[in-house]
Amino acid sequence: MWQVLPFTQGPGADHMARDEALLTAHLLGQVPSTFYLSRWDPAALSVGYHQRHGPVTAIRRPTGGRAVWHGGDVTYTLVTSGLVGSVLETYQQLSQVLVLGLGTLGVPLAYGGYRGQYRDQVNCFALETGADLCWQGHKVIGSAQLRRGGAILQQGSILLEPDYPQLERLFPGVPLKVRGLHEILGRGVDLAELEAAIHGGIKTVFG
Repeated sequence: MWQVLPFTQGPGADHMARDEALLTAHLLGQVPSTFYLSRWDPAALSVGYHQRHGPVTAIRRPTGGRAVWHGGDVTYTLVTSGLVGSVLETYQQLSQVLVLGLGTLGVPLAYGGYRGQYRDQVNCFALETGADLCWQGHKVIGSAQLRRGGAILQQGSILLEPDYPQLERLFPGVPLKVRGLHEILGRGVDLAELEAAIHGGIKTVFG
């Protein structure tokens, strides 16, 4: 069984604390598998839990991955358990709900391929991995996981309107082959529309 929580907007640290609390509650059997969308307000930079280098003002995520600028995006959270397979396989099982959901909006997404030395990069969107989702070779969604006691917290950033000037200021000289949903579709995407699409993906994948 899955629950869909209401969209939430607020400081990134609050989102991270909520996600860890959801993971703990799910492990204890207190909440079912969970999905929700959120937006960081104010916009902020987050870094992965194991990332050694990053601005001191960045918010540290409980999941892995590299730095992400949360401005011009919407973030998603998936908490569940019972998946089997390698880390990459569980990424792709959960990300399938995004592939199917955004596909209904007219955005065909494909899994990224491992290109270059991802761990040497500071910026999540500088390179793609098999855990990422891309459109025509452009990265649209970056994701990261925390696995604990058989349960998984997967967090991700869905680009809506990338803040290209800010990304250049944060990561000067780093080529960014990214696209936002608004640019791909040629129109704005309502958050309720996006939530419903991903919820449909969950229904298809998990019944």
